[in-house]
Amino acid sequence: MPYIAHDQFHQYYDKMSPVETQLYLRNLLVALKRVHDFNVIHRDVKPSNFLYNRKQQKFLLVDFGLAQDISRRRDVALKKVPAEDRCWHWRWGRGESAG
Repeated sequence: MPYIAHDQFHQYYDKMSPVETQLYLRNLLVALKRVHDFNVIHRDVKPSNFLYNRKQQKFLLVDFGLAQDISRRRDVALKKVPAEDRCWHWRWGRGESAG
């Protein structure tokens, strides 16, 4: 697996300019699009799994341990878990019913 020297997200996220933030998000979306083009869902996208070297402006999406191939079972992969169980809502977090 490729690796790049990278900065820790918590050390730079609050120092990013709007232009750098756009660059970061654009590269994340390009990486996800590329993965999705191969019918793979990453399922663990978070800052620690999207490596970023600020100095060299290099990006790398890593940790495909939870990834799922949806090429044959797209409908099952996307509908397996009800939305209520996947999505957290502030009301539900306080013990209120989703329904």
